Amino acid sequence: MDGEGNLVDSFFYETNGLFVKALPANNYIIKGDLIYQLLSYRDSSKAHDIYVSTRLDRDSVTMFPIDFQRPEWDHIWLSSMTLYQDTIYMFGLGYIHGDPTQHDMFMIKMDLQGNMIWLKDLDHFERYDFNHYIMSNILEKDGYFYFTNIGNDPVTDHHNSRVYKVSSEGEVVWRSAMENEAVFFRSVPPDIAFTADSSAIVWMNNRILYLEDVDNDYEVWQNKSYNPISLTLLDTADGSFIEDYLHIKDSIYNKFAILNVITSRFNGDYIFAGLWENLNGDINQWVNPLIGRVNPSGEFKWVRLVADRWGDEFAAESFTSVEEAHNGDLVLVGNLNRLASTDPEPAWVMRIGPEGCVPGHTYCTEDTLIINHPNIMVTSATPQLQRQKLEVYPNPLSSGQTVYLGFPEAGFPLRGIADVRWINAAGQPVAEQRLTLVERAGYRTRVPPKVPPGMYFVEMRVGGEQYVARVVVER
Repeated sequence: MDGEGNLVDSFFYETNGLFVKALPANNYIIKGDLIYQLLSYRDSSKAHDIYVSTRLDRDSVTMFPIDFQRPEWDHIWLSSMTLYQDTIYMFGLGYIHGDPTQHDMFMIKMDLQGNMIWLKDLDHFERYDFNHYIMSNILEKDGYFYFTNIGNDPVTDHHNSRVYKVSSEGEVVWRSAMENEAVFFRSVPPDIAFTADSSAIVWMNNRILYLEDVDNDYEVWQNKSYNPISLTLLDTADGSFIEDYLHIKDSIYNKFAILNVITSRFNGDYIFAGLWENLNGDINQWVNPLIGRVNPSGEFKWVRLVADRWGDEFAAESFTSVEEAHNGDLVLVGNLNRLASTDPEPAWVMRIGPEGCVPGHTYCTEDTLIINHPNIMVTSATPQLQRQKLEVYPNPLSSGQTVYLGFPEAGFPLRGIADVRWINAAGQPVAEQRLTLVERAGYRTRVPPKVPPGMYFVEMRVGGEQYVARVVVER
């Protein structure tokens, strides 16, 4: 695709049954004009090949089969690779059926002609369930590689994750302390990135909220999101814990899963992408893509869900990767959920500004972004209006219920006509109301009747100003 999002070209391998996961898979490297892709097959639990193609000619060049020479492995998970000093390095897990079940974590060194130099074991696991993955970024610094895994221990019924540091000769330098409460939500594996100076690893392990995260206040802990957005910093030298950065929502209905994290080359911010589940949201769109930004001091600048929807056909579901453009814009690739049929679900790509909005083309609130591009149903809110906070209470609401609108910010015009719109998560206005404002601190109206349960924006315009709140209608 070009910088404007127009499709330049695409091409396909002339083979059958390749299996490419919808989850993020760091399964390719680029060497000059050549693209090397590590792929497995639907009809085989072991076979993996590396396909080589050219960017210039848009065509296949060759294929290298991988001979693991490990007949004891009943299944092989291999989907992460990297390039270092013109040599391919791959990281995976071999599954051994039995009682107990076993996994061997391994590393492969291969030249660019497909010749395996060696395969070495890095770690061994017992009891883990069948699925055990390495799907994170493979980081490299000074000849050392860093990656993270995710596996389920059926005895504790918890997912475990660690970060590893490994030399280019296959020696494990350190393993971090285990995070044994990782949330494998919607099969999203953890991811890692370096800090700007590479002195620490930023580990997005998607862990649960611990009681000590809220100063051991049990009542507070009960009413917060089950898993916060979590960044754990580990020392690059020895893997020791440095600190956690957490974004905790005041609702048990929210779940988060981060699929990809990068460090900004402009200011060292940590930019992450994934999905946001709102269990109390629109039944057709209770999972939305998530994008956020944290500064190096741990301050969350903004976290937004992207509630895009293409009529009754598609709804945006997740972001699987994020990259910075040359000017700092954020380019995101994600998956869509097909609402109307079981046909294949397409991918989508979007480009937004470095602060999470697109001036003149979005409905952008504190935590929600809706892009106004072709075939998207969005609000017609004019972006040049200044949005200020509107308080709505009670919240959550019920259809037809009396609701009070309050204005906590100074400067609200106390007299005049105000237009109120209720806008659903897809950006569609579902109801309009008009209020006559008099000198009082709050105003009473009603939730529009027969409004389906879900998330809504209440938008009030008066005196050239715009006031917005997000509400949930439960029934």
